[in-house]
Amino acid sequence: GMCTDLCRCPALGPGFLLATYESSDAALWDMRQPTEPVSYAQGDPSCPAICSAVLWRKVWISCSGGQLKMLRLDRDGGLQA
Repeated sequence: GMCTDLCRCPALGPGFLLATYESSDAALWDMRQPTEPVSYAQGDPSCPAICSAVLWRKVWISCSGGQLKMLRLDRDGGLQA
């Protein structure tokens, strides 16, 4: 799907970005080695994402239907529902 949003993840370091896709999938990227994501979380395709925000180790994904989903980032960059 199409990338709808990019957010910095300063809790993990200056080179980390979270990409949110219209399918509500989320991928954490280390821009020093951008060949594949550090971690990936599959979203709910019935809830298309429109934007996301990262505050410390919490990720909020806003969906077009008004839902708000939350993921957590662990210390190694894993995305947890």
